[in-house]
Amino acid sequence: MPKSSKLIDYTAIGLAALQKAYARQLELLADGTINGFVKTNSQGDRAMVGDIESESVVIDYLKEQKFPCRIIAEEHRTINLAPSPQYLVILDGIDGSSGMRANPKSRCGTIIAIAPNLNPRYNEFIFAGITEFATRRIVYAIKGKGAYLLQAETARRIMRQPHHGQLRIEVDNPQHWPDYASEMGANLGGIFDLTRRTFSDKLRGRFPIKGVASSGAMCIDLVLGEADIIGGVIAKGVFEPPAEYVLIHEIGGVLTDMRGNDIGNEYWLTYGRPLSPLIRAASSESAKTFLSLL
Repeated sequence: MPKSSKLIDYTAIGLAALQKAYARQLELLADGTINGFVKTNSQGDRAMVGDIESESVVIDYLKEQKFPCRIIAEEHRTINLAPSPQYLVILDGIDGSSGMRANPKSRCGTIIAIAPNLNPRYNEFIFAGITEFATRRIVYAIKGKGAYLLQAETARRIMRQPHHGQLRIEVDNPQHWPDYASEMGANLGGIFDLTRRTFSDKLRGRFPIKGVASSGAMCIDLVLGEADIIGGVIAKGVFEPPAEYVLIHEIGGVLTDMRGNDIGNEYWLTYGRPLSPLIRAASSESAKTFLSLL
C-alpha cells in the first residue's frame, strides 16, 4: 500500500474501517442474520442487521482511533467524533440492501469516502473504498495515488485497460437486477422512474443492459474493467457518488452530468439534490459516446 507522511493516517484508518465492516459482514452471512430486519432508517427505508452493524463497527473503530471527523451515515445519521471535526466521512453500511434482502449472497457492501473538510467538492475527497463480501474483495482508492484491489489479504494496483467495441452498460434500475426485494424500495419509485426514462427506455433493444442492486458493485465492475458505463441518479442521502468519484477518477474515468460536465467542482452537500441523472464512465471518450446515444 502506498505510504507518505501526509496520507498514511487517513489511508490506513479508512482501509482498516473497510476491513472491519467486511469481517463483520462475513460473520453475519455465516450465521444467517445479515438480511434480517431491524428498523426503519433515517431515509424512511427498512434497515437490516447488515446495514446497522456494518456502520456500527466502522463508527466504533473511528472512535477508537480518535479520528477527528464528522460521520454522515445512512443508518446512524450525523455523528461528530471531535468538537471541531477536521474530516468528513460518508458512510453507507450496506449499499444494495434490496438485493441483499432477496439474496444474502448478492453483490453489495459498505461504502466509505473521506474528505479533509466538512463541505467538500467532489474532487476534494481523498480516500474511498467499497467492500463486496459475496466476492471476498475490497476496492479502495487514494486521491492521486491510484485504485487498488484487496483480495486474499493481498493488494494490487488496478490498471484498467481500454475497451474496444460495443459499450458495456449497467443501469441502476430494478428491471436489470438479478436480485431485488420490492419491499425495500417502497420510497424509491421516483428514483427508478427517472432512471428508466433517462437511460433504460432510450437504450432498450439497442444495447444489452445489465445492473446490480448496488451502485457500489457496479462501480467495482467499472473500475475492474467489466463495464464501461453506469447510468444512475444522485438520490437519497447521496452516499455513493463521493466514493465513486475517487475510485473512477483514479482509473482514468469521469462522473458527469447529462451535458458531459465532470462534477468534480460541485459541492457534495448541495449538488444534484434531490434527484438528477449521473453518468459514470471509464473515460471521457466513453462518456461522450454514451451521451450521443441518449
